[in-house]
Amino acid sequence: MAKFDAILTPNPVLPNHVIKIDPAKCIACYQCAQICRCNVLMENPEKGQPPVLVYPEECWHCAVCTENCPTGAIEFDHPINQKITWKRKATGELFRIGMKNAPAPYQKRACGDRNVYLEDAVEIEMTAAEATKISRYVVKARLEKRDQDIPRYEPGNFCNVKVGDNTYRGYSFGNAYNGRWIELYIDIFPGGPGSRFFDALTTGVVVQVSMPYGKFIYKSRTTPVLLIGSVTGISPLKALLEKELKEIRSGRKIELLFQVWDVEDVFLAEYFDWLAAEHENFTWRMIYANPKCTNEGSGAGGINAYIESAPFITKDMDVYMCGSKALVKSAEALLLARGVFWRNIFYESFLA
Repeated sequence: MAKFDAILTPNPVLPNHVIKIDPAKCIACYQCAQICRCNVLMENPEKGQPPVLVYPEECWHCAVCTENCPTGAIEFDHPINQKITWKRKATGELFRIGMKNAPAPYQKRACGDRNVYLEDAVEIEMTAAEATKISRYVVKARLEKRDQDIPRYEPGNFCNVKVGDNTYRGYSFGNAYNGRWIELYIDIFPGGPGSRFFDALTTGVVVQVSMPYGKFIYKSRTTPVLLIGSVTGISPLKALLEKELKEIRSGRKIELLFQVWDVEDVFLAEYFDWLAAEHENFTWRMIYANPKCTNEGSGAGGINAYIESAPFITKDMDVYMCGSKALVKSAEALLLARGVFWRNIFYESFLA
């Protein structure tokens, strides 16, 4: 029998094709593959590329992938017999999604969090005002507005930065909205297109950025809140802190756990010390994941070991996490075991 190699490609052209993925918008977060109820999507073996549609004939057409795509990169195509129809009452005309010149159907979301509202994303040009290596593998970039206004965004949102020809990478905003600049923290250790772009970035360079994207958004309440971030996952949490402490000022108790690998990887420590001195309701702790590190806060297990015994964790608290998928998954399990209500746990994860 002849031997054949199986080849997987994104968006295979098949008669029962159900989705299209725009590679210019896709940031390869693979949330669609994780949330798909039928496992018809899988992570691409090639890092940074769109997910692979492997079993389109088994799709239930629930469109949960499009609902949860943070950048709107997935376009869903219902089978013809399932396409939504509606009638114009004045004339009796029938319309169906996909037909030519059809009027827009009712746009209100049928599911999801209706408290979350984002403006349509726009692409603008910005100028690099700062590109500084602030730790062993982290670059801080500040991009300032040019002729176009910076669209309003919320802490937890992210932007897509053009880092090459038809290549975009997503980065969370590291500062609360001010209308003048955005702050980004980039992990250059992976060595991919985004890492190389920011590692070589110099001041004065014009950068193309589209924004805002994402559904990881802060909800102001009075109950305590725990923030958990690892390395550049601290970006949206820093923006969240600035929004709460400098604008909302609810007075809610805030605890931040910030994990890096070792002493050489520390950044923003002086800034968080200053915030803690200015706001009595905010405390923070640096945690080192390297079990061989002897600094205060170090120890095997990192954040997870600390969560298991932390005295400030309560059942009614909110938790916001941003870090690797492995960290988020394990921390969530520990928080649930300690009685934190699952609907009060919010997170954004990335590849690691």
